[in-house]
Amino acid sequence: MYLLFLGKLDSSVGIGVNNMIKKGAILTTCVEDILEYYPEFKERKRKEITQKKIFLNVREEYLQIINILGDKEKSIEELLSEGSFRVKELLKMLTNMELEGIITKGFGGKYKLRSETK
Repeated sequence: MYLLFLGKLDSSVGIGVNNMIKKGAILTTCVEDILEYYPEFKERKRKEITQKKIFLNVREEYLQIINILGDKEKSIEELLSEGSFRVKELLKMLTNMELEGIITKGFGGKYKLRSETK
């Protein structure tokens, strides 16, 4: 089984994703879709994250995303163009950061730091 994020139809980044969905992959548009297939994550308590905890305990690979986001909302395309990520690794990090409560996915699929982390 594959869980994928739908890519833009007019973007070369979305071609592989769209083809996988066409072949029967499950469309994943939010963290709740993933949690539906992995209930063990639902049982994990959400950590209270403060600015101090984030910068002391954040994984090193998340720092570039945190710095790019700052106080703004950014799309995947913006994060890719402003950072040094591969698509696959960026999607994995964004999903993990969302599950860990560091970021949220807002309107239009843009990511931002949770208000407690700013």
